[in-house]
Amino acid sequence: MKPNNYDELFPDMRDSLSNNLKQAQIVMLRILKVIDHICKKHNIEYWLDGGTLLGAVRHKGFIPWDDDIDLGMMRDDYNKFIKISKQELPEDMFLQTRESDSYYNITVPLKIRDTKSLFVEEFETIEENYNQGIYVDIFSYDFLPKNAIKRKLLKRTIKKISKIIRAKLTPNKTYTNDLLYKTLKYFFSLKMLQKLVDNAIVKTNKNNHEIIGFGLDSSLTRNYIAKEFYPLIRLEFEGCKFLAPNNYDYYLKTTYGDYMKLPPKDKQKPKHSIALIPNIKRKI
Repeated sequence: MKPNNYDELFPDMRDSLSNNLKQAQIVMLRILKVIDHICKKHNIEYWLDGGTLLGAVRHKGFIPWDDDIDLGMMRDDYNKFIKISKQELPEDMFLQTRESDSYYNITVPLKIRDTKSLFVEEFETIEENYNQGIYVDIFSYDFLPKNAIKRKLLKRTIKKISKIIRAKLTPNKTYTNDLLYKTLKYFFSLKMLQKLVDNAIVKTNKNNHEIIGFGLDSSLTRNYIAKEFYPLIRLEFEGCKFLAPNNYDYYLKTTYGDYMKLPPKDKQKPKHSIALIPNIKRKI
């Protein structure tokens, strides 16, 4: 028995619209509301990240053509959320990690998936063995070395180890033909490799306090001044208010430059999905 009546708190409204993208956005917004509810209940901090934060500032909601939601969490909150949400998420949502979904090998280590939909990305096929529902991405953030050279070396090293981990998790896929990777894959167990990554994550968060960026176990690389994020504030997004970096102008300028300028018309289209079915029980 789940501890919250999510059907009453956040009813599923996907069938109130006929447009696939708008339906998907309603599904993602519901997931976001559930995440916010869990985080409030357990004193977990997150923030609207990437294009979702851009949408909140520029459109007070989704970028009209956007097909995903991005959130960020510092490592301690990220780990706490994973532990707690296993018990808190409603039955129609799935906490997707490499531990909970053994074939999952995408570079974003954590997604919350809707189980009643299908969302196929450009690098996937519809026959993948892992859950492919509409999702919200949650990015871990770590404290990173202030020195740019040390930061790049650390990130590059962990990225190589993570690539080997992915290769071990999905041996039917080829991520690289590099001899070094093949050698390390042969001599190091999955447990040993994961321990190397975990130890590096603990160490970098313990020894650094000024620069934050995408987690070491992510292939993504963006860095920010930590103090610009706090204290977190709430911004309007689709008629509700969700946590966001305090100096969102700094974040958005650092990430996008002139973020209030719309992209050309030919770029105003979903960039993730190649197949999108918001309700797999409904014939399309």
